[in-house]
Amino acid sequence: MTILRLSLLGEPCLTIPDGQALTTPGPKAMALLACLATAPDLRISRATLVDLLWSDASSTSAARHALRQCLVRLRAQLGDASGALMADAEVVWLNADLVALDVTELRAALLDGTRHSILSLAIRGRFCAGLDVRVAGFEAWLSDQRREYDQLCAELCGKAALILAGAGEELPAIAAARRRLDFEPFQDDAHAALIALCVGFGRRQEAALAHAACHDLFRSELSIEPAPQVDAALRVKVPARRLPLPLQLQTAPIAPRRPVFGAFAAGLAAAATLFHLLGPWPDGQTTEPSRNQMSIWVSPASAGAVQGKATGTSLTKAALTASDDARGKIIGGIPDEETDYAMLYPAGC
Repeated sequence: MTILRLSLLGEPCLTIPDGQALTTPGPKAMALLACLATAPDLRISRATLVDLLWSDASSTSAARHALRQCLVRLRAQLGDASGALMADAEVVWLNADLVALDVTELRAALLDGTRHSILSLAIRGRFCAGLDVRVAGFEAWLSDQRREYDQLCAELCGKAALILAGAGEELPAIAAARRRLDFEPFQDDAHAALIALCVGFGRRQEAALAHAACHDLFRSELSIEPAPQVDAALRVKVPARRLPLPLQLQTAPIAPRRPVFGAFAAGLAAAATLFHLLGPWPDGQTTEPSRNQMSIWVSPASAGAVQGKATGTSLTKAALTASDDARGKIIGGIPDEETDYAMLYPAGC
């Protein structure tokens, strides 16, 4: 059962299972815990700890005495969780069954590689951020550890960005790609990945800003230009993303232009249908009216133009006496070319 949690990714801190933070021990006590947390089997010899943290002592016996005093104070600060820190005459170690370590969880998440393991691990910052012991041996050790854990944290952020992008989670994916740059700001591939991600989501302006920031950083800090893949990422052509079907604009196909009189006949049929559906109804009528209540008349001018012409007369009579379906066929049958047939109109036009 875990009784202590030691977090080293970011500013070092100690918490107990209910989330309560313990009093932060002094720099050398926290440095001692960091050394134990990253050691194989979580154990280090007293001689190694003395060399790392008390190499500035006046003598070996003084250094060993300082180590003993550090362990006594640290156990007192841990209180009920002091059982997580163990020691004998030669070795100091952490009890793996009683202490949880974020550095161990980081390695396990990368090894597992699943969405849950990658996204559930919170990384607060660089390894032992802000820890300052000012002992040459420890500072060299700390520099090596930060370099290693920066790479591991960057790898985790890169995998998180890919997982989130694959799920279409745009903003979290971009945030993870930016977070990767916190751990490897001079890695060309990290900048190219961020730019490509912004381009892939159609955020061209953000991609351009990230591209410019990369060039500025490399020029100011390294006096060089970034690798070609950074520029190539900005030039990638991405096909336009299709919107989900309910959001796509549905447009009807455009019908070809029809001759003047053909279009007029089609419009006349549509107007007749509309008039028939919308009324007018007799007072008090609440149900759909009979389809025979529509009346059609012939304009005097057009009727006069066809006086005595049997074809025009027969067409007009047929339209007046036919049923709705038949009438539509007669109206639709008016020739498309010029004609002097009498035109038919819905009553009231």
